[in-house]
Amino acid sequence: MSLRTVSLACVLAVSATVVWGQSDDTDDVELRPAPDYFVEAVVASTTAQQIARACDTLSLDPPKVQNMTAEILRRLQDDGFDIERADGGMLESQEKFAAEQVKFMAKHDLQGIISSDMICAAGQIEIEEGTAIGGLLVAAPG
Repeated sequence: MSLRTVSLACVLAVSATVVWGQSDDTDDVELRPAPDYFVEAVVASTTAQQIARACDTLSLDPPKVQNMTAEILRRLQDDGFDIERADGGMLESQEKFAAEQVKFMAKHDLQGIISSDMICAAGQIEIEEGTAIGGLLVAAPG
């Protein structure tokens, strides 16, 4: 496999940033910090997606992604977050997203120019460990 010159860290950072944008809502809702389970789910889904894009041997498991998303939305509603708002009633959480992504990158020693083999190995480790990221990945058909 060829080397990928795009740093996974940059791709992950951009992915998490666009998941939950600033609200255009102008009502007087007091924004609350994003719950950890939400941050973890966003990082898991964006990371798994980027691994699947970069690795020919791994793919996303759409039913698992859909089930996780439905569960997170249910939990957010149960916890009083307004999922109809663009911001979900949450404060920006870029620092939380970035911290989780840094942990992932450090765990797998992913820095600089990252080969697709390195990304595939990280994904396979996540699957074997049964992490949230690994739970969204499966062997690619073929």
